[in-house]
Amino acid sequence: MTDLLYYIIVYMQMTDEQVAIWSENPDQYVEDEDEDSYSFSVRLSAKDVLLQLMAEYEGSESPEENDAFKRSLVDALKRHFSESNQLKMSNNNSNWWKIQEACLLALGSEI
Repeated sequence: MTDLLYYIIVYMQMTDEQVAIWSENPDQYVEDEDEDSYSFSVRLSAKDVLLQLMAEYEGSESPEENDAFKRSLVDALKRHFSESNQLKMSNNNSNWWKIQEACLLALGSEI
């Protein structure tokens, strides 16, 4: 489950095109990220998959499996933060923050 959640979060990252558009027009970000929006993106689809998994484990599984799901999510988030911090420290990638933003989006989706 940890690997599945890890890759779902990868797909929740902003694309370079989204960063450019949203940097020029922050209102477009709000519009695109709105749950009532009619726009489609891999980012929103990945978020929906994550929300569906959360609902499935929260609603119909045993408490032990629900706890295991939450531990898997935390493990996936830790792995992403660790990797992005390594990228940040090595100065090899100026987009290290994208995965951290996706992690925060995933974490905020659970609440």
